[in-house]
Amino acid sequence: MGIAIGSILKGAIEPLSDIVNKAVKDKDLALKINRDILQKMIEVDVSHTKEVASIIRAEANSESWLTRSWRPIAILFFVFCIGSYWFGFAPPYLVENPDVVNEVFGIIKLALGGYVMGRSVEKTVKTVAENGGIKKVLG
Repeated sequence: MGIAIGSILKGAIEPLSDIVNKAVKDKDLALKINRDILQKMIEVDVSHTKEVASIIRAEANSESWLTRSWRPIAILFFVFCIGSYWFGFAPPYLVENPDVVNEVFGIIKLALGGYVMGRSVEKTVKTVAENGGIKKVLG
């Protein structure tokens, strides 16, 4: 979700900047173009994160117990699976196939990372908005 698009954007910044720096001879213009690209990427990432947060917020405020609780239950289940594996209570297919355990770790990292990143972006967006927006912050 948020992590995936953030990773994609982060991976695109340096190659795009290199292209702009090679194609544009005027250093000031290249800097402005790179700043505009970065600003647009931040706006896309913030917009995407806001959408994900609104979905999670709607689920959390739902009247249905299952809709409110499915994410925490899923995370607890995966944490229980990893704990069982560590303490030797794993089914044979997990012991024989550590790739499954790595996939479960990946799910847990994605879920917890998404929560932490979502909260961080939420706070950052609030701070940027209070300080006059992205254009003013980036200078």
